[in-house]
Amino acid sequence: MHCGKHNFRLRVKGADRVYIHVVGTGFDEDDKFSLTFRSGAIRLNPFGIVSALLQILAVISWFW
Repeated sequence: MHCGKHNFRLRVKGADRVYIHVVGTGFDEDDKFSLTFRSGAIRLNPFGIVSALLQILAVISWFW
């Protein structure tokens, strides 16, 4: 399993979706991917965003 540092960039499109683009250790420019969340699934505030990022990081680390 590979655990690395991951950089998260948030881009909000409209009011209903948050796109999280992940580029981390082991990725190159062609390996970017995005995870889409409905705004109802996470709160659009700093605590909700940090919570979602920590969960995503845990999932990425688990499968690596």
